Amino acid sequence: MATTTGRTIAARARRGTHHTRARIISPGQFDLALTIESGQAFRYTKENGAYRLRNGAIEVTLRQENDVIICEGADERTARHLLRIDLEHEAGKARLEQDLVLQPIIERYGGLRILRQDMHETIIAFICSANSNIPKIRQNLTLLAQAHGERLPPPGTAINIDAARAAKTGYRAQYIVDTNRMLTRNFVQQLKRGNYEQNHALLRTLPGIGPKVADCVCLYGLDHGEAFPVDVHIFRAMKALFPRAGFKNEREAKDFAQQRWKKDAGLAQQYIFEWARKELSSAKRRPQTKNQRLVKRKKRGVAR
Repeated sequence: MATTTGRTIAARARRGTHHTRARIISPGQFDLALTIESGQAFRYTKENGAYRLRNGAIEVTLRQENDVIICEGADERTARHLLRIDLEHEAGKARLEQDLVLQPIIERYGGLRILRQDMHETIIAFICSANSNIPKIRQNLTLLAQAHGERLPPPGTAINIDAARAAKTGYRAQYIVDTNRMLTRNFVQQLKRGNYEQNHALLRTLPGIGPKVADCVCLYGLDHGEAFPVDVHIFRAMKALFPRAGFKNEREAKDFAQQRWKKDAGLAQQYIFEWARKELSSAKRRPQTKNQRLVKRKKRGVAR
């Protein structure tokens, strides 16, 4: 859950300057491009292989040189926290690699990580995500931030409805205005203190936030690893990966995932989402690891 650590990291970022620079060697596999472009964060630009990422109070430029991540605009502690370069991630990934269904997906997308993001930004971003797509969400947030000095309006403040509509948010504009007004200091503090179940229920009292968006905020903005957002893509992927489970609806798929992967469900979801959006439409069967494919070929008498 979100803790004092998250608030401290944001404060350190605000005090930092663009001259701050950190070089980080990840203890495990890390793919910066895969992580930034995986539909978690939306306010970024890419130029010459480097990513300029804005998220809450953080504004950094990131690039990868082999196994080294270079971060400009934040110190090493802030960068490690944001990018989840820690042993906690490695332990979760190792547990998921024991799952025979996930093994081949992690083999392809093992460099993917879940960013630790600003809670308020994730709320606004994923309200925009309803019936939308990644390029459109990025446009919504960019335009909304441009109208407020390159930062999203602080929680608890009034957002002009015309500014929200000018950000091309469509019917979501009123949700954004109403929700931001409801994010009072007391409401935000409740979220920072709550557990997953409490926060999921509390988030759903906000306009424009249903079960899936609440799970996105819990996972990306509140660090609840057990959250498992399910949209049409994840539901289709779960049915393809677990055909015998016979999921009838998204809630059944979510319950299955949380029981199977527990506190690593969110990381499993991120791997599955990446596989689903890149491979599911062309996949004829469940993905297999290299070893699984080799065993099948040997059984058929194929040498290579």
